[in-house]
Amino acid sequence: MSDMIFSLSRLNVVDQLCYDPLKVVALCEKVIMALAMIMTTFYLLKLSGLANEFLLGAALSGTVGFLAFLLKKMYYDYAFSQLDLPIDIEFSAIEKSLFDRGFIKDENGDYLNKKTKFSILHKCKSEKIYIQTDNKNLTFRGPYEDLEVILNLIYK
Repeated sequence: MSDMIFSLSRLNVVDQLCYDPLKVVALCEKVIMALAMIMTTFYLLKLSGLANEFLLGAALSGTVGFLAFLLKKMYYDYAFSQLDLPIDIEFSAIEKSLFDRGFIKDENGDYLNKKTKFSILHKCKSEKIYIQTDNKNLTFRGPYEDLEVILNLIYK
């Protein structure tokens, strides 16, 4: 199998936003939750006497740092991506691996992880793994890290 040709590529950020605009809502949701937790922590530090004043600059800096981390995680590590493989691969092993990683098959034949990656309130379209076939290729579309696991399973 080492002579198999494959292609794994991330969509650019603009294409990801066009494909799944709810991912922006999930980003905002997480940033608001982080800001609330950070502000509460610094408020409790002031109340307990561990800080002389409310450290607004530190709270905002922590939030900006969290935003940078989250942007990388959502739009690079879990970027909506495409994996093209030859049609003659053993699909049953890939499907078993998906089930072992917590994916379930929905009524449309797509694979959805039981745990959400981006939001606690809703599932984003880009969390699913979609599979399409044509005469020469088997195409997977989904989060980059999940597609990378599929690729590593084939080439291990």
